[in-house]
This record gives sequence, structure tokens and C-alpha cells, in this order.
Amino acid sequence: MLPGINFTTAYSYVLYDENGELLDYQVANDGQWRIKYTSDSIPKKYLYCLLMQEDKRFFFHSGVDYWSLLRAAFQNIKYGRKYSGGSTITMQVARMYLGNKKRTYTQKIIELFLSYYIELKYNKYDILKFYLQYAPFGGNVVGAESASFRYFNRPLHELSWSESALLAVLPKNPSNVNVKRNVDILKKRRNLLLYKLFTYQLIDSLTYEISKNDSIVISDHFGNHEAPHLLAFLKNTYPDYYTYHTYIQLFLQKQVYEILERYKLENDANGIRNAAVLVCKLPEKRAIVYIGNYIDKGSPLDAYHVNMIEAKRSGGSILKPFLYATMLNEGELTPDMLLPDIPMQIGGYAPKNFNLTYEGAVKANNALVKSLNVPAVKMLQLYGVQRFIDFLKKMNFSTITRSQDYYGLSLILGGCEIKMSELMNAYANMSNLLTNNEITNSLMYFKGMNKQTVDIPLSKGSVWLTFQAMNEVERPKNQGYWYLFRSKKTIAWKTGTSFGYRDAWAVGITPDYAVVVWVGNATGKSSADLTGIKKAAPILFDIFSILHLTNVTYPIPYDDLQMIRVCKQSGYLPSPFCNEIVNEIVCKKTLKIQTCPYHKLVYLDSTCKYRVNSECESVHNIRKRSYFVLPPAMELYYRRKNPSYEMLPPFRNDCIEIQTQQNNIEIIYPQNYTNLYIPRNLDGTLSSVIFEATHRKTDASLFWYLDGQWVAQTQNRHTISLQPSLGKHELLIQDENGETKIIEFNVVYSPK
Repeated sequence: MLPGINFTTAYSYVLYDENGELLDYQVANDGQWRIKYTSDSIPKKYLYCLLMQEDKRFFFHSGVDYWSLLRAAFQNIKYGRKYSGGSTITMQVARMYLGNKKRTYTQKIIELFLSYYIELKYNKYDILKFYLQYAPFGGNVVGAESASFRYFNRPLHELSWSESALLAVLPKNPSNVNVKRNVDILKKRRNLLLYKLFTYQLIDSLTYEISKNDSIVISDHFGNHEAPHLLAFLKNTYPDYYTYHTYIQLFLQKQVYEILERYKLENDANGIRNAAVLVCKLPEKRAIVYIGNYIDKGSPLDAYHVNMIEAKRSGGSILKPFLYATMLNEGELTPDMLLPDIPMQIGGYAPKNFNLTYEGAVKANNALVKSLNVPAVKMLQLYGVQRFIDFLKKMNFSTITRSQDYYGLSLILGGCEIKMSELMNAYANMSNLLTNNEITNSLMYFKGMNKQTVDIPLSKGSVWLTFQAMNEVERPKNQGYWYLFRSKKTIAWKTGTSFGYRDAWAVGITPDYAVVVWVGNATGKSSADLTGIKKAAPILFDIFSILHLTNVTYPIPYDDLQMIRVCKQSGYLPSPFCNEIVNEIVCKKTLKIQTCPYHKLVYLDSTCKYRVNSECESVHNIRKRSYFVLPPAMELYYRRKNPSYEMLPPFRNDCIEIQTQQNNIEIIYPQNYTNLYIPRNLDGTLSSVIFEATHRKTDASLFWYLDGQWVAQTQNRHTISLQPSLGKHELLIQDENGETKIIEFNVVYSPK
């Protein structure tokens, strides 16, 4: 077999949208604008123009057209100058292959022999494609496809007869491309070619008349630069490709970028420089918008070059729905199950809600809707950090590689780094699970990508229940008009804000689309105004407002759900003392939750105003009643938010000793066996620590003892300021009835 010819040239990296529109490009390494021609066919208009201009007998010779050579020699002698070259398309390909060396008789002979060889090795269409790929078209423009985008901003197959003819005459003298100086020359040559096409009946008279009168308009806009971050990502990830036919919708990409631009001025004023958006079309998981950052050049401090879609960033609360879903899936949670929402300290970790308030007790679905941090940490403590790490890895989060000791309970509040692209993939897979579509390991960025089918460790029921909760997330009215957006359109959505106000997130999902928005600084600089609800959510809903949303909703996965009876107030399985039992939809799993721990049977006297027992009241006069009783700390905050909460009646005076057996006191801070980190003041002295407790009786007096020494007495509001030294300590609190609560804590570190 004859060896082939090999053009050792570099190609431009080119990005096309789903309709073949030029989306972005990078010139080849040698500085040439050279698009690799990958089509299996040649556009008819340009083919006819090319053959008529360069080589009418192309399909009838074997590489050299001697008649053309004789005609060219005669014309050159006649006019006393080079008037015609006589080279065939094959000979021009040979000259390109040899590097367009200076034309001498020796070089011409070499090109003749190489032309014969090329004709032996390749068919005619392959030779034409060589020409289309390597012909010069002026400046640094090489190849017909490159020239089509450079001069007309359209692919070759979309050119008109007039444009195809103009493109065909350019290689004759590429320097004439400067239309400001040579428009008359170009028009004359174009029209001559059009006349030949008409003479050979390749175009009709009407087409000829229209085409020859077309103005010569060459685009000043050299292609589009609408997705430089996507092009850089694909170039690095798939280096063997030069041409990427993506699923990006150019018009939509521009619209979304305009939305980002609308927010840019305000964000810049608040020290927020960067933003990124990823829009995925479901169920195919096709990325139809990919904006990795602002396209502006900016200064190095702006870091516009950083692709935030692939950057590792703290997700804040954006992973909470995954914990909620997997606990539902494992039967360890019901949507209405009460979770504690009180100040807590676990080891050295003391999570706080974003708004610095507490509800005492909150249902799990409401905790997700309100994005409360303390209940989420409690859920993670119950579920287990390592289990959740394993779950996230199965959801294809590749950046969570550290141990449970490294992340701790902060994992659920942004203590790990994630990629925006992987976050989108996980949410999109949850959506596709519900709609019975393919679950894959990654998003589809360009046509021809390989994808791998994977499983995710969730049931349809758990995902449906999670999206139901996310549908209820309230759009706060004080953040702008966007809360009114398409009130009839159901969108499951969630925001996230990383610790220190460095990352603002928003994600939204429907059966048709998934959208992820990130706003922040690529440098990691914080801004007090940088929250998911303020900066990312408005962009999210502006984007949804331009998407063509349908009225399709997620199908209810009846086979994956079951109806159970739960205590209405607590969401736990009902105990014999629950006052009201309701139906609740949960996953079809073996439930691993306990019966209601909050409903208790209480013994009252005949007036039902006081608690009693059999030692101080006749059994015949005792009344039994079930009460919803929260632990003291939960009760303290819960009753502030729920005025209807009914406090336990006090003990009758003659039954007062029974109080010593009740759990009326609870120490809120510090908690038992915890380490306290007490900072020093500027003068080097230790700061004070606020200790807090609560009592069921609002007017109770508490007596505080530290290491056996009395330190304070409090009433109504039970907080004191102490300055314990380094080391172990014992705190004892006692009420006036003798009930006692004792904890131990350790002051382990006081930086100097």
C-alpha cells in the first residue's frame, strides 16, 4: 500500500453550538486560523464555484491538465507576464504539502510528480477536502471553513451563491481580501465566476442576476467568543479533538450572559467579581448554557480566566437535600419528624443558624425549606459523617477525598469542597431517576462524548419527597421582584452560602431543566453581601424566566412510597400517649425511627391545674392526661415561636418532692464533656464565657456552682459570665426545690 501524505500542521480549536454556529475558537499553535474540516460532504455551491474557478476538468485528469498548462504558457508569452498558472487542484494541493516554496521549473516538476502520486493514492473527493483544508484565504486564514467564518461569520454550507463565488476567487490572490482597497477587483472576479456558472447552466438566470448585484460585505467580527471557559475545559479534557460540536444554544448562552451582566455593576460595588452559570437540558443531561465566568479581560485580580464551573468551592448548605434524601431512603427520617433546633456544642464544634435564631424544635422538611443549620448538623450526627461521605462519593462527587475526622460535622454546612459541574450532575441524576431516564456519570458537553451508565443510592420515593420539600422553599419578597416569577411553575430549588460569605449558590430543578448558579470571588475574598438568597437566587429565577418551561411535573412513584401513621406533633411513630395521629407518606423502607419520645402521660388533680401522684392524692381523684413535652432547652425556644405550646402544670405544694425526679433543668452551654476554647483579650487576659441554662418554670431561681464554689443566682433569664481557668471543671446548677444538673467541661486552649 502506498504511504499517504501527511500535512504536519496545527489546527485551531473550535467550538460549535448545537446548530453549527461558531461559539468560540482558539487559533492554532502556529498563529493560523485553520479549522479542521470534518464534514463527509462538500457544499454543492462552493464545489461548483471552486471547480469552475480552479479546475473545470478536475474529475477528468490524473493530476495534471496538460491542456491548461499549454493554455497558460501561451497566455503568459502573449501578455509578457504571468497571466495564468495552469495548475490543477491536485497540483495546488501538492504545492501546499511542499510548503508553498518559491516557484521554479525544478519545483514545478516535483509538484507534477507528486500530483500523480496523490491521484494514485486518493480519490477525487479526498483531494478536494485537502484543498478545502489547506488553501490560503488571506492573512492567517487557512481553509475554506475558516474563511467562511472569518469573512461571513457562517459555516461553509450556509453560504449563498454570491458568497461561495467570492470565497472561490480569494485564493487566486489572498492579499486582495482587503475590501476597502480592492472591492472592485473582488467584485469583478466574483461576477466573472458567476457568469461562467450561468454559462455552464449551473445556476439559472434569476440566481445569476441576484448574485452578481449582491454587495460585497465581509464581516468585521472574527467569529464569536461566547464560551472561552468551556473551550478551555474541553481542550484540556479531550486534547485529541480540535472541533467540538456542543449542545450549547448560542442564543440562550447570550441571553444568560446578559442576565449576569445586569447584576455585574451592583456586585462589583460590593466587591464581588465573579459569577458562573450552568444550564442542563433534561432528561438528556445536555449542557445548553456554560458560562464559567465573565468573559471580560479585566485585571489579574478579577480572575475572569478561572473556570468556576470546574473550580473546587465550598458548597455551604447546597448539600443539605442530599442528606435529607438519603435519610429518607434509609428509613431513618420522616418528613415531619421533629429535630432539635437549639444552641449546641458537639466536641469543639458549635453550629449556628444563618439568622442566629432558633426554633427549639422543627420538622425535618421545614428545616430543609428554611435551610436551618443546627437541625442539619443533628441529622448528620445521627446518620454518621463517614456514611454521608460514602454516599456523596456514590453520587459522583470526586473532590470529597478526606477522612471523616478532617470534615467532621461541618461537612453538611460547606466543610467540603465541591465542583459546580458535579453538583449539577448529581441533581440532574436525581431528576432523571424520577422520570425513568438514563443515569450517567457526567453531563453531555459535546456530541459524540462517551457516557457511562451508573446507579445512584437513592430510591424514587426519597427523591420525590426531597423535591416536594424543595418546591416549598419560599422566595423572600424583600429580595426583589423575582419572587413573583411564574408562580404557577413548580421549581425545586435550594440556595447555599459558604462560611465567611465567600460563595453564593442556587440550584433549581424541573423535569425539563436544571440550573446551577454560583456568585463570588475566584480569589476567595469574602463579602458581607454575598449570600445565596441575595446574589444567586435572583439570577436563577431570571434564567428560568427565559426557559421554555412546560407544565410537566414529576410523576408520583407510588411503588416506592407507603402511607404510615405518625404522631401529628412529632412526626415519630405514635406512642400510646400521642393525642393525634395522622397519615404521612414515606419511602417504602423498614422504618428505623422510634416511637414518639415527646408525649408523656401526666397525672393531675381533680381541678386539672396541678400535677400530683398517688402519695399526695387519692387515686380516685387523679386525672390522666397526655402532654406534648419537649426537653427544657427545646421548650425554651419552641414556645417563643409557638404561643399555643401548653406548658406542664406545676406540682401541687404538698407534692413538691416529686419535682426532684423531673427533668426541669437543662444546661444549654456548655454541654457535658465538651472542650471550651477561650480567646484572650488584647491585653492578654482571658475573655469571659457566657454560660446558659433553662428551667421549665419561668420564674424559677437557679443556683450556680463552679468546682464546688457558689458563683451566682439567676431568675427568669439564666445566663452568667464566667472566666474559668485552663483544665477540667465541674458545673453544678440547682433549683430551689433541690433538682440538680451537673456537667463536666474542659478549657483546653487559650491562645496568647
